[in-house]
Amino acid sequence: METLQVFRPALGELAILKSLPPPEEFELPFPIGRVPVDYFEKRIAPFRLDRSHAWLDLRSPQTHALLRGTLAVELVTAGYSGAFNFGEIIGSDYRITRSVARWAYDAGYGGIAYPSAHDSSLICWAIFDRAPVTPAGMPEPIRPDDPDLIAAMSVFGLVLP
Repeated sequence: METLQVFRPALGELAILKSLPPPEEFELPFPIGRVPVDYFEKRIAPFRLDRSHAWLDLRSPQTHALLRGTLAVELVTAGYSGAFNFGEIIGSDYRITRSVARWAYDAGYGGIAYPSAHDSSLICWAIFDRAPVTPAGMPEPIRPDDPDLIAAMSVFGLVLP
């Protein structure tokens, strides 16, 4: 879901689409909500993370409380003065996400676990370059018929090329 987000129509595009005639009467000059062919040139591979290494877990209220106090001065200096609620730590305000990532990297973490902004039951990982990673399979191309891909595309209203 995270990698498909960039192909999801923006709100402005959706608003424009609502004002146009039905698709069978009008053809757009550019594709909206279409996954490009080159997306399937990407490779994915399974791997294992060393659980004994330090990982920052943003799903934890204790981590959020720690970061709220630790990053207060930095975030205010960067222009953020909001409440710093739990949802903001995984939101789209890059002043927050960059500050958290920089702090975690400098503190020696191997990476960050955080909930997906699209489905809180999914866990995303930002893995730093120093993280101990063990391959658990060979890289493979993303398959257009992958059931998880099809399900994510359906949620986002995306279509294949």
